[in-house]
Amino acid sequence: MKKFIRELAAMSLTARLQCQVRKALLGPTDLPLTVDVPLKIPQTETRVWLHGLGEPRDITSQHSIACTSPFLVCIGLESSEFASAARMSGKHFSLKFCRNTLERELLADIGLEFVSKTSMPDATGRVLSLFRAASCRNYCLSTARLLAHDLVNIHGNRKTRKSTGQDVSALEMRCNAAIFICPRPVVLVSVLDEERGNIFPMNLFGALGGKYLGFALNSSRAAAPLASRIRRLALSSIPYGQIAAARDLRKNHRQASIRWEELPFSTRRSKTLQIPVPEFALRVCELNIENQWPLGSHTFFLARIAGEEIISDDSAFYMISGQYAPLMQACPCPCRSPCQPSEIPSDRSVLTGPTGPKLS
Repeated sequence: MKKFIRELAAMSLTARLQCQVRKALLGPTDLPLTVDVPLKIPQTETRVWLHGLGEPRDITSQHSIACTSPFLVCIGLESSEFASAARMSGKHFSLKFCRNTLERELLADIGLEFVSKTSMPDATGRVLSLFRAASCRNYCLSTARLLAHDLVNIHGNRKTRKSTGQDVSALEMRCNAAIFICPRPVVLVSVLDEERGNIFPMNLFGALGGKYLGFALNSSRAAAPLASRIRRLALSSIPYGQIAAARDLRKNHRQASIRWEELPFSTRRSKTLQIPVPEFALRVCELNIENQWPLGSHTFFLARIAGEEIISDDSAFYMISGQYAPLMQACPCPCRSPCQPSEIPSDRSVLTGPTGPKLS
């Protein structure tokens, strides 16, 4: 018993020391990876620009996170915008995240390498382009703080690797933080096969143009093979006041099916595919899965929109990067119209400002 008490005290001391070291390294930037915020649909807080294919392109509503390890982004482009794969290989591309303000602050920059492309199934002249992260710079933090976060994340990843077997690099962790500078909506995914099905939250998804949407599910969880087998699902936008209900369903990612009658809220059937969705849903988007690719930590799905319902324009549940949250809270966006491509910087040589880089 005494030995157990000594070991417990030693563990408690180690935890306290680790906490103090973390506070010393991160200071006021010791924030959660993501923060919950209420925003209207679609968000107008930040814009995402693709550089490297001639004129910069606003792809805020044309991209999706495809995988977090390795970090991959899928971008939907018109075939006329897309150079041949041979011309794409070896070129440097980047995603630039800018505040939607008159100052047009550059918040982060993810350098990209082209991986592959495929045509949309409906022959609309659009292509899906897959890019791998090659570099990442987060201008919400100083270089010293960014390196401090890398050290803390690498230490935390050692614990995660022991429990999950997944090894996430410092670059991937930087990218996973930077990509959420563009607010990501959280939805409830409903799937139904006869009377068996599931409902769980998801935030790794995005429109790809036309009638297509992409989303990523953890390859090691039960939700990915379930979606792959059923191939029909509905996404429900969540009112900000229903965050607790959504979080309670995270455990369902590990379950093959649930009992619908045990849900803590009432449901109804979606209009087109007749899938159970929450009564409180602000919007419902029904999907038919047309293709999928196992990419690493996540499986990426391409789905065609079968039906859409807009029920309310109330604020929805979004998540943003914890590293960007203080700036967003201190300086609310007064500008709600998209910036023009010519106003987005190609590098940070023209950036100055006390709270983060800004366009001069």
